[in-house]
Amino acid sequence: MNILGIDTSINTATAAIINEDKILSSEIIDNKLTHSITSLPQIKRVIDNSELTLDDINYIAVANGPGSFTGLRIGMSIAKGLAFDKDIKIIPISTLDGLCYNYYNCRKYLCPIIDARNSNVYTSLNTFENGMLKKVIDEEAKHIDDLINKLKEIDGDILFLGDAINIHKNKIISNLPKGKVQFAPPTLSMPKAESVAYAAMNYIKNNNDAMCDLKINYLRMPQAQRVRIENKNSK
Repeated sequence: MNILGIDTSINTATAAIINEDKILSSEIIDNKLTHSITSLPQIKRVIDNSELTLDDINYIAVANGPGSFTGLRIGMSIAKGLAFDKDIKIIPISTLDGLCYNYYNCRKYLCPIIDARNSNVYTSLNTFENGMLKKVIDEEAKHIDDLINKLKEIDGDILFLGDAINIHKNKIISNLPKGKVQFAPPTLSMPKAESVAYAAMNYIKNNNDAMCDLKINYLRMPQAQRVRIENKNSK
């Protein structure tokens, strides 16, 4: 089983190919160029470096949110374009779940936090049980203060990961019990396409190749749409 993983949910663009035994090829780009420029050439390099062709790919796993509205649309569009011609099945994977798979089978609570601006984060709380990721707190867009208050109720060590660590680390340390909180290092705190692909492999093995909903999970409306609604309600 060869799986192409794609994650364009934040500024980092990452692509990888895995099979059941190993990572065949992987690449991460974190620069100022947009995913519309970097992602397709990146995916081509990953496929070439794996010594496979698109005909050898059995599934495409793509991060379907939450994250950057534009980035998510680009990633899903690329996945659909690649899959259409070769009739490859697409497996959408939550960006937050993909981050958790950076720490597959970790015994701690895993709390991914992705910056949603204005002190908000996209987040969830998870554990691994028998090799499967289980939700303790469902995915949501939440103010960091509200998340911290919710996590005070959790009995156990919490490992944070995601790009919002750099923004909210001090507040988290100041407001949660000492020794309860840990932070993933930068190398394990960014989206990794191989983790998205591995999450998809687990899904495939445990869902009998079930059909998937290819909708993007934004978790909240785009800012422009929220502003229009707020302006309309204020009149």
